[in-house]
Formats: sequence, C-alpha cells, structure tokens
Amino acid sequence: MKSPRTWVKKIVCALSIFAVGATTVTPAIYAQDNAKAKEEAAAIEDVKSYIAIEQTSGKILMQNNQDEVRGIASMSKMISQYLILEAIKNGEVTWETQIPVSDRVHQLSANYSLSNVPLLPSEKYTIKELFDAISIYSANAATLAVAEYIGGSEANWIERMKAKLDEWGIKDATIINVTGLPNKYGGADKNPSYGDEDENSMSARSVAIIAKNLVNDFPEILKVSSISTQTFRPNSSGTTKMDNFNYLLPGLLFEYEGVTGLKTGTSDASGASITTTATRNGFSVIVVSMGSKEPLNRFKVTRHLLDEVFKKYEGLLVGAPGKSVQNLAPIQLEGGTEETLGVDYGKTFIAAVPKGTALSQIKISFTPSDDVKTEDGKVKAPVTAGQTVGTLNFEMPGENLGYVDGKDHGTVEALAAFDVENSNVVTEGMRGAKGFIGQMVQKVQDFFGGIWSKIQSVFSPETSN
Repeated sequence: MKSPRTWVKKIVCALSIFAVGATTVTPAIYAQDNAKAKEEAAAIEDVKSYIAIEQTSGKILMQNNQDEVRGIASMSKMISQYLILEAIKNGEVTWETQIPVSDRVHQLSANYSLSNVPLLPSEKYTIKELFDAISIYSANAATLAVAEYIGGSEANWIERMKAKLDEWGIKDATIINVTGLPNKYGGADKNPSYGDEDENSMSARSVAIIAKNLVNDFPEILKVSSISTQTFRPNSSGTTKMDNFNYLLPGLLFEYEGVTGLKTGTSDASGASITTTATRNGFSVIVVSMGSKEPLNRFKVTRHLLDEVFKKYEGLLVGAPGKSVQNLAPIQLEGGTEETLGVDYGKTFIAAVPKGTALSQIKISFTPSDDVKTEDGKVKAPVTAGQTVGTLNFEMPGENLGYVDGKDHGTVEALAAFDVENSNVVTEGMRGAKGFIGQMVQKVQDFFGGIWSKIQSVFSPETSN
C-alpha cells in the first residue's frame, strides 16, 4: 500500500497538468470566439442593407438602410414567379402548358456564363419544367421564355410586373427586363431607355413586400424554393443538374434549421443579395440581405439575423379568418335592427412579440371603412355577413420599428359577423320606448339616491378635526 504522501504528490501533479491544460485551451477558445466575432462584424459591414420581417403581418423586426435603392439582380424573378402562379390560378395556363422557344430565348440559354438550362428551338417545355428551373437554378432564359409566351412579349410582361408592384404600393422600383440581368444581356433587344450596365433596382423594404405577397398568396412556392438540387430534363440531351444557389438550405454550405427559400441575386454592379424565408416553432420570418461584395457574406449575415430574431421574438396567433374578434369595444350601428355589430377576422394575424408576451397584452381597436362610416364614427346599416366594414388595428409590447407597408401598427380587414337590416317603424318605436324607460329608471335612481344621501348626512354628520 502506498503512503498518503505519495497520493498527495500524485494529486498535486494531476492538478498541475490540468491547470496547464486549462491555461492553453482557454486562450484558444477565446481566440476562436474573437475571430468568429470579427468575421461576423466584417460580414455585417459588407452587406449594405437588410430587413427582417414577420411573414404574415409584415412587422419589421430588424433593419439597416432598408429604404436605400440598389440593384436586385435575380431577386427580380420573384415578381415573375408571382405572375406565373397567378396566371395558373386564373386559368390562363396550366402546369402542363407547352412553351415554344424563340431564337432570342435559345441564344440566351446558350450563354453558360449566366445561370441557364439549355432550351432548344426544336423542343417545347412545360411551364412546370421552366418554373422549377427559375425557382431552383435562377434560369434566365427560362424566365424570358415564360414571359414571352404568357405576356406575348417581354415588354408586355414588364408592364405586368410594374402593375403588380404598383398594386403592392411599391414606388421605388426600376424594372428594365424580366431576368434581372444588366441591360446589355438583352443584345439587340435590350431596353433602349437604359444603359448597358443598368439593371432592375429597388429597396430592401420593397423586396420584402414582394416576398411577403408571394409566400402568403402562394405558399406552394416554398415547396420548390426549398429544393437543394434537382435535374432538369433527366435522360435527355439537355440534362442539367440544378444546384440551388441558396446555401442556407438543408445539406448546403450554410445550412440553417428552418430555412425554406427563397431567392438569390448577384451581379457585378449590385453585389450579392438574398431573400430568405424561415420558420421555427410556427414563427415565420422573411430576411432580405443586399449588396455584399463578398458573395458568402450574405449567408453569414442572414444566419446572424435569423439567430437574433428567433432568440428575441415569437409569434402569437391573435386571430384567423372566420374567428370572431374578442376584447374589442362594442361597434355602434346606426339605422339598423341591431345597435351593435360583431366582426370577424378577414385574414390571419400573427403578432411578432418579445418572448414571454401574453396574448392579453395585445391591444385591438376598430376603424370603420369610409363607405360605411357615419359622421359620428358609427357603422351605417344595412350590412351583410362577410362584408368588409373596417380595419382591425393591433398594438403590442416591444420595440416598434413599424411595418413593411409603412404603417406604425398591424392591420387586418374586419368583416361583419352577421346581417343587419335597416331599422323600421317598429324597431325605432321599441328602441325609443327602451330609451324612454331607461331615462325614467335613471331619474328614479337619481331621485332616491339624492334622498338617501341626505338621510346619511343627517345621521352621519361630518366631524371636524
């Protein structure tokens, strides 16, 4: 058996080794953390503008230079994605509609310095094939082919793009072509109103508005935009492997949990940009990062913004279509068979709030629409169930950076919960009688209340100090 002194020596020796190891490992860890922080700071400095919003309400969660206008490159294709999905919804075309290829489209598709899939004049391609190429691989000629077919010409499609932006309230956009490429790539058909290096442009706020409308109106877009890789026309002469340029998607370089899309954009003049959609615990956000000189920095900054947003905020479901609005002051009706009106939510409203916020902390108010509003702020009868009668306004705790549409509070359409007809002689008579009786009751209460007060003053006189 060894002596106690021997054991003590061994313990001291072990502690000394541990201490030496700690002094060498700890500075290394600190150095790594410091290097990571510096890298992140440099990436944030490189990205010229960004904005993060809650997906349904558009509440701004983080922003920097959100209203500075700059080139958006292939993020322009989100407008065409919306218009294609809208055309399918309206019955203009179907996913199986066959698209012919013009000489111009073929020539553009043959430029492999750009993102493209080969499109041959001897072949026809379904809208589904071309839409996948646009959404996964940012295929430029595929975008032009669909624009020419559905719009009749690129110029006509551009007018559709502009009309949709105007509908969304976007005023700072310049749209030169359908692809987002610099104007020079239009060749003989380039836009004569602009120079060779000019390209589509708008602010990060406007890009976020486009993305918000796209994913809310057509959530199926995320099934395509979340595909990391896919093959175009397998087992044919035009087979092309389409690797998604959004490196935040599963299995790619900057993989981030919950990312589902949406669109990248890169050009020499505008730099590298990305619009990203992500969902965690039912809380969905959109992040736009623009203008990075180093292409990988857009992914680093987006990861940082997502980390911050998901750490600080959560989404509370306040209301959904068909659900009646609670905790709202009575809405007064004028000239109807009812004196007050109940309302339902016209759309889903999710409140983006600091974590730990209670639903009861969200304040709801109602503003009547001009077409049903009376001079004293009431709603004028008659109204029909489901009719838009006003706007629900939401205020909530936390920093208020406003909403992407420029408002300082959240809004949702308010729909009448039931029919209310115009009042008639009987209704008015009953209402008048009810009012008369109410006034008489109040007068009696006031009379006897006054007598009781006098009796109390007699038997309970005030005492002087």
